[in-house]
Amino acid sequence: MSLEEARLLANVQHRAHHLFTLGYRAVWLDDHLLEVASPQGGTYEIDTLACSCSCPFFVKHAGKFSCKHVLGY
Repeated sequence: MSLEEARLLANVQHRAHHLFTLGYRAVWLDDHLLEVASPQGGTYEIDTLACSCSCPFFVKHAGKFSCKHVLGY
């Protein structure tokens, strides 16, 4: 892992830790799908079985890094 990747992951982890205190909200859609809404109005779906998210960060880094939404869940 490069230094840049380590910094990126540390930032994502920090943001995940504070996700819901920053105004994000989550609602279960079914047994394993969760919808996360940002304070700005964007929504993303987390599949808790696949540990995946529909946000741009996860899509860009899928398979290598998790996003703040998955880590915050």
